[in-house]
Amino acid sequence: MKYLNLILFVLLLLCLLPMPYGYYMLVRFVSMVAFGVIAYRYYSQSKMG
Repeated sequence: MKYLNLILFVLLLLCLLPMPYGYYMLVRFVSMVAFGVIAYRYYSQSKMG
């Protein structure tokens, strides 16, 4: 979980730099999957909020 958050943080931080459009599409897909995994883990641990 720690690595997933770190990878997502670095990818989103790199979005501040001028990158090609394909990179932003990749970040959108990776962040969608990562946030889905994070939400599922919180749901499976019965955490609310």
